Amino acid sequence: MIARWVVGVASLSVVGTTTALGAQPFEGAITMRMNTGAAAGAPQPEIQYLVRGGNLRVTMPGPGGGMSLLTIASEKKSYMLIDAQRSFMELPTTSAQAALDQRASSAGAITRTGKRETIAGMECEHVLVTVEGQQTDLCLSKALGDFLNPLTSMRQGATPAWQRTLVAEGGFPLRVTGPDGTVLLEVTKVERKSLAPSLFSIPDSYSRMTMPARR
Repeated sequence: MIARWVVGVASLSVVGTTTALGAQPFEGAITMRMNTGAAAGAPQPEIQYLVRGGNLRVTMPGPGGGMSLLTIASEKKSYMLIDAQRSFMELPTTSAQAALDQRASSAGAITRTGKRETIAGMECEHVLVTVEGQQTDLCLSKALGDFLNPLTSMRQGATPAWQRTLVAEGGFPLRVTGPDGTVLLEVTKVERKSLAPSLFSIPDSYSRMTMPARR
């Protein structure tokens, strides 16, 4: 499971956590629940996004403290931190523009509905993404920067069209509802607060691991 997640995340490019020109960049914590495809009634994992100065830390729960994806803007590098093993891996990345060109070309048709909603205290606009006649509803906020989905790499197959759309459209989804009405993602809390710089660095006690080879 660790290897699959690492390899999948490595294929994604972190576009960044910038906001609209002239807006104050977001700093703080975003908590969300994501549908992992588990059996009905099973608890959905809570994922925490930490954002500071263009740096990003996404933490997934798990045994021994779980795993975190750490992106350091000044280094233009991403790392996987495995707390249970007190280790880390450096992940290869591609340019943001290359990712934008690749994913935007295969994104679904986008329809802005003009409908707005407040979720977790943040306003968002509903955008419909249509692929092969199937519509996914995204309620997008422009105040939280861009979005990286760490769960995509845990599944086989292509990146979902709604996630590719985010790269072309920009914005952070506060809720994603699938064609069958299933809530795929929902933000439950947004906290604007100052975060310690140490959260966005690799602990000195962690040892480097080698990136697993792709099959």
